[in-house]
Amino acid sequence: MIEKEWSRLKEKYRGSDTVCITDEGTIDFSPQSFRETELNGSRLSYDEYLDIMRSSGHSLRKYLEQFFYSGIRYADCRARIERTDRDKGRILFLSIFISGTRGDGSIIDGKEDHVWIDKKGFEAFDENDCVSFTAEIYRYIKLGSGKRLDYSLRDPENIKRTDPYELPTDEALEKQAFRDLLCEVCPYSEQCFGEPCLAGDRWNDLFG
Repeated sequence: MIEKEWSRLKEKYRGSDTVCITDEGTIDFSPQSFRETELNGSRLSYDEYLDIMRSSGHSLRKYLEQFFYSGIRYADCRARIERTDRDKGRILFLSIFISGTRGDGSIIDGKEDHVWIDKKGFEAFDENDCVSFTAEIYRYIKLGSGKRLDYSLRDPENIKRTDPYELPTDEALEKQAFRDLLCEVCPYSEQCFGEPCLAGDRWNDLFG
């Protein structure tokens, strides 16, 4: 998206509750979304926030973003503890499996490579331990080498040790995304409450 197109998009939608899907990622023009974003002490104008959102589109955590815009604010997680930053009281998780339930009762899965989270609640665990927990998904401004918008997890609950687990494959997640797309355009979508599928076997055969 060239600067001229970006300026035109901002002029048209700034201050509205519009969410645009662009070739540079999701742009959420809602002033409320700006107010609800964790700024980490940085002072940003609304327009600066939009520019940061645009520049962050290809580097943020895509599945946490997908859950966030699906209305899922809390996710069930499994993760492996990589290491602890004792100075900052944080813990690094790798290979995070996330699962959430949408308003219509359907369940979606996802995965993320790494997430830092507050260590509180994980004091009894060691590096390489696998844990399960429920956590809030939130949007924040990441500081460091330039400001960047991203998504993360906070306020974990129901923390338990768990057995080693497998992440969903890229193929399985692509199939899930295709199934979701078919459900959106299904002629029975307004009458559907999940299972059983009202469209029948022929429609389901499109995604196996």
